[in-house]
Amino acid sequence: MHSFSAFPRSCLYGKNDAVGDVRKKFRVFFLLAGLLFLIFSARAVWFRFYAQQKSNQEEKLSVLRYEEKLFRESVARAKINPVQNQVIAGVLPHDYISAQALIANFFASISRVDQVGETRSVLILGPNHDEVGSSSFITTEKTWQTAIGDVRPDLALLAHLRDAVEISNDDQTLQKDHAVSSSVPYVAQYLPDIKIVTILVSGYTSRDELEKFADVIPADTLVIVATDFSHYLRASDTIQMDAESLRAMHEKNVDTVLTYGNEHVDSPNSLAIALMFVKKHAPGAKFSLFDHTNTGELVQSPYVLSTSYMSGVWD
Repeated sequence: MHSFSAFPRSCLYGKNDAVGDVRKKFRVFFLLAGLLFLIFSARAVWFRFYAQQKSNQEEKLSVLRYEEKLFRESVARAKINPVQNQVIAGVLPHDYISAQALIANFFASISRVDQVGETRSVLILGPNHDEVGSSSFITTEKTWQTAIGDVRPDLALLAHLRDAVEISNDDQTLQKDHAVSSSVPYVAQYLPDIKIVTILVSGYTSRDELEKFADVIPADTLVIVATDFSHYLRASDTIQMDAESLRAMHEKNVDTVLTYGNEHVDSPNSLAIALMFVKKHAPGAKFSLFDHTNTGELVQSPYVLSTSYMSGVWD
């Protein structure tokens, strides 16, 4: 009996070889596909990590007009003014270039623990110079980044203030406007463990809003007004304006301050909030003047159009 095959044995071997080649090609294909998948997965993970790192960096705001040399010099030369009691509130300039010495003196003078007491956070108020934003009060919830270290926001305090008034976030405006940011490096230097809330106050804010805002500021908050005083007057003419502003601060006269314009102070609303706060929590506090000057004195010319600067505390 004869065995029968439709194909010669050599044909079967050739077919098996072809199948083997196809299998090898599939194995190589899947190996390469798997390798490419791993490469692209690794790239995706790296890009996500890079994007997250970049996002984290963008979460921090930088300080406008900051100059390391000026900052270091002002800290090295800072003088300490005597403070008799616990500081309730304070006022200082925000013109970082012209008045950095006054800013350094202010923070050096209040930096001891016994002077800021049980202060939980610092609230820095200043003028909204360009009057931009969607509400009377604008702020940021981001961390401020300085060469000294990061200054973190007090989100709990901010949430508490928002129970009383509308406070909108506007990171770009907070970073561009030097009103409150000029104090931030000095907070990092002298009060490194304290959180802050930085708020720009519109000049068009109603008295009702100002009172609601001031009324809910917790008593353990250190309120700082970052404002310059008389503007666009000859240095010799600022004397009367500053004398009137000083009297109002000594008397805690909110009504008078709210009548002021740039001839007296560039953020009467911020100053009014501080006075309301002091009158509520420490009505017996006295104002102590630390420094007082103007650009005319700084450049030794009584005829230039000048801006005046004052700093001091209610204690």
